[in-house]
Amino acid sequence: CVIAGFTSCSDFLEIKPQDKIILEDFWNEKADVDNVLAGCYSRLQNEGVRKRMMIWGEARCENVMAGSSINNDVNLYNILKENITAMNTYTTWDGFYDVINRCNTVLKYAPEVAAKDPAYTQGDLNATIAEVTALRALCYFYLISTFRDVPYSDVAFTDDDQVMTTFNIYENSLN
Repeated sequence: CVIAGFTSCSDFLEIKPQDKIILEDFWNEKADVDNVLAGCYSRLQNEGVRKRMMIWGEARCENVMAGSSINNDVNLYNILKENITAMNTYTTWDGFYDVINRCNTVLKYAPEVAAKDPAYTQGDLNATIAEVTALRALCYFYLISTFRDVPYSDVAFTDDDQVMTTFNIYENSLN
């Protein structure tokens, strides 16, 4: 009799994490889309991303002149002299690809929210798609203008088990 009681409680043993949002419990309403969209902008405002936008953009043109302390930062000096190497600390892409992945995630899940939540209209969806597409394009603008050939991805990486390879990034963009 006691054994029968334990076999019917399998749901009781499946505990959801209390400190994380689970994918199955998210992407249900307009507020979810708005929150992730705000996260795209927040990550774009990250100091590392903003600094690289300035260095890769304005600092490399004639609109900005190097100050006398430029010799104190060898990496910045090399960037300004168009000597861009992988060893330079200003050549990291992670912040830009984080924004790109967040935008791809919105593009993946926002249409599902529009189907579930009547408060999230087709007009809202269209505006969101336009906004995240523009943010993603801005990131690629800086990456391509600085490095030329960079991996392009329109895949949302939302699972730790997903394998990110150059092949599947380019393969999806060709379809």
